Amino acid sequence: KGLCTANYLVYPSLYEGFGLPVLEALSVGCPIVTSNLSPLPEIASDAALCVDPDDPAAIARAKIGYLTTQNSLTSFGAQACAAVSALLMGALR
Repeated sequence: KGLCTANYLVYPSLYEGFGLPVLEALSVGCPIVTSNLSPLPEIASDAALCVDPDDPAAIARAKIGYLTTQNSLTSFGAQACAAVSALLMGALR
């Protein structure tokens, strides 16, 4: 329920194996501010604002920027999640 009611997810990870928190946020249409380090930008695609995780000012600017791009990020969330799900299902076959 948490991500379903969140305004957005801030996830500036320094190291990420796959990015499940980002994928989970995408699955419920929650906009994301995340790290620009791989694999997060590839997973989130255009559905996230990607920032340098070592730059607190960049993270703050992205959070403020989210307020002006909320609708476009939310609409990309479901599309990105569907694309990642299709890739995963193909890999499992």
